[in-house]
Amino acid sequence: MRATISVLVSIGMLGLAGCGSPSDVGSSGEGRTRLSLNNSYAEFGEYVVHINGMASTGLEPAIAENYGIIRNEERGVVNLVVLKKTDGVGMNKPVKADVEVSAANLTGQLKPVEIDEVVDGQSIYYLGQVSIDNRETINFDFDIRPEGGTRVLAVRFTHQFYAE
Repeated sequence: MRATISVLVSIGMLGLAGCGSPSDVGSSGEGRTRLSLNNSYAEFGEYVVHINGMASTGLEPAIAENYGIIRNEERGVVNLVVLKKTDGVGMNKPVKADVEVSAANLTGQLKPVEIDEVVDGQSIYYLGQVSIDNRETINFDFDIRPEGGTRVLAVRFTHQFYAE
């Protein structure tokens, strides 16, 4: 089962790589690089950050259960991957990171996010769960410190969730 979600995450990240372009610009006034469904990744020097979100009902029941994800219409999932660029041709290398997140909807209501590190073979990703309403837009502010790095990567990911 872990291989299944790893493949899904890998495929999702590869597919997302074609959406929009990398962004070292486009920061908000808060000094955060802005990401969204249309621009879901950004480059920060030697690191690349990918983020996506979806309603938890979009996950297969067995996969959600395997990762402890609550699968219902009132739960959303956000997925974050940190990659270190490699020299030459090839895939970038996933790296561990200290990840802190805060979230709020557009009315300023704080949204608690439970975030877990998942290590699956060579894949490393961070899954967060958040309560959602249908058509609710949530701003996730991530502070990411890649392992061995000295710089905090500040990212705002905005996503509108649709409950089924």
